[in-house]
Amino acid sequence: MNDVREHRRAPQNRRERDVRNPRQPTSLRVAPHPGSRHQQRQHQVDQHLHRPWFARGQRQKARGAVGDGDGDGPTGEHHEYEHGDDESHAHTMRSRVHERHDLRGHGALTSRRYSHRVFGPSLKQWGVARRLTQEQLAHDAEISTRHLSCLETGKAKPSREMVLVLASALELELRERNSLLGHAGFAAVYASEGLDSARMAAVRRAIDLVLAQQEPWGAVVVDRAWNVLKMNDGARVLSRFSKTPKAMAKAVRAVLHPDGLKTALVNWGEVAAFTLQRLERECTRHPHDEARAALLREVKKYPGVAKLELAARDEAPASVLHLRRGDDEVRLFTLLTTIGTPLDVTAEELTIESYFPADAASERWLRR
Repeated sequence: MNDVREHRRAPQNRRERDVRNPRQPTSLRVAPHPGSRHQQRQHQVDQHLHRPWFARGQRQKARGAVGDGDGDGPTGEHHEYEHGDDESHAHTMRSRVHERHDLRGHGALTSRRYSHRVFGPSLKQWGVARRLTQEQLAHDAEISTRHLSCLETGKAKPSREMVLVLASALELELRERNSLLGHAGFAAVYASEGLDSARMAAVRRAIDLVLAQQEPWGAVVVDRAWNVLKMNDGARVLSRFSKTPKAMAKAVRAVLHPDGLKTALVNWGEVAAFTLQRLERECTRHPHDEARAALLREVKKYPGVAKLELAARDEAPASVLHLRRGDDEVRLFTLLTTIGTPLDVTAEELTIESYFPADAASERWLRR
């Protein structure tokens, strides 16, 4: 019978262990076969990561050629790399070819700088603001808890699709989704056109139609910072209850400012408490919105606002604005209208606040 050991590969050098000699020290390892699956798989990963692939023993020789700034690299690809010394994962890439994706699912490589110190904490803060545990957010985003943890700590870089999935799971508005994309190193996806732009013509027509159909009842259009952008004639009639017209430029100031409707509101404490609570909810839901936060800080300095308490009322289905100045008296409640399927930041942040009479006497007063 032939000895099978005679057909085994002989050692190529002194550091390889001769498997035909069992007395050789076990510290000497057997070199892997040149065509092994491990090397082939590593070669595929390196190609997708745009890293140069070297044969065994050639990496030190070619290390000086990596990131030399000539733009072609040792493999002939038009990429330039800068590897950080203190953080092995921190690197930037400037590419002049089409966008390529990481084979491991960590996302599209872009020309913008990515920093885990910005994206990770921002993602974690949004989870806290939504009162979601890591397990709940991972479940809503349909990813593993381990991968979410790696994204928060910077051990994994998110793709653009992953950022949008996480933003959807966190129920972020379009402005905040653009901000989260920027933290991850990607460009904004959602446009932000002005209301007077040509792209917003259809939205303007819809708003004008709603304001016209609301007559003789009042209606105003406000943005996320409660700035009044448009109003119909019915809303202008209600401005006569204001102490100064300037206070009506912001809806929240119209209620809380001493020069607004405060002196004409019979139930100012109730209406002001509801208005302040609504603004506080918006600030809690959008913790990074400085415009809303600045407005909240401003109105809390108005006289009597800091001491407001929300009073429960059972006799009415909604809070009623009871206005009275001289012989004029009217009771109103409000409806809020927003765009159902916005794809523009400005369109999403528009709100139409409509005022309806709460009783027959108020309806007669508005129709006169």
